[in-house]
Amino acid sequence: MNRKWIALMLAAMLLTLPCLAGAEKFSPADAAQGRSQALALLESCAFQGHLTDQGRGMLIRWTGPIRVFAEGAPGKTDLRQLDRFLMQLAFRVPELPPVTRVETAEEANVVIHYLKLSEIKEQAPDYVEGNWGYQVYTYHSNGEIFHAEIWVARDKTGQSARCHLMLKGLVSVLGLTNMHRSYTDSVLCENWSTLESLSEVDWLMLNMLYSAHVFPGWTWEQARDALTALYQLGGGTEEP
Repeated sequence: MNRKWIALMLAAMLLTLPCLAGAEKFSPADAAQGRSQALALLESCAFQGHLTDQGRGMLIRWTGPIRVFAEGAPGKTDLRQLDRFLMQLAFRVPELPPVTRVETAEEANVVIHYLKLSEIKEQAPDYVEGNWGYQVYTYHSNGEIFHAEIWVARDKTGQSARCHLMLKGLVSVLGLTNMHRSYTDSVLCENWSTLESLSEVDWLMLNMLYSAHVFPGWTWEQARDALTALYQLGGGTEEP
């Protein structure tokens, strides 16, 4: 059975959270500690969805080619930033299925809508008032994602904010579906930012999510044990 979940992305700037008390940038002492901290964060980011997908309890990810189409009114810079990120994904997450930008919505299985906020309210299913970015991802009961849509309010955002919403939306529909409060330089951090690049902890989690040693539908315990063995992290992981 197919299942569809709505993930709340970001509240409008006037309603956004202040800087999270106690949160710091991701700065591990060495590579081993970085992997350990990323693995500890992976449980909440990849095995739960924001709001309605809470408690999903299994790994979801893409298993086939990812074809992205940008529609509505993206600017030239929006498209350049999207192309740049898709290229980064190909280089920095080598086990991710092929990801490309296509020319029509009919070819796509991921559609990014750059629209006015009023249009998003009309189009986005179960839209939650006060959001400038929003996404829907759909997956089979075996954990394979097969379709996603992302909305970005082009009339309420500057260039940096649009880039951030695009990054956050794509990272989420790749399978890191929940936000966190641990590292302020992560695009998945709950506090509002206009970050235009991923943190190393984001890249580490994406590579863990798409490792050939874990599989869609796996529980957290199965994935944790496999990744702990892969990275030789010993008996446990450090809390972020």
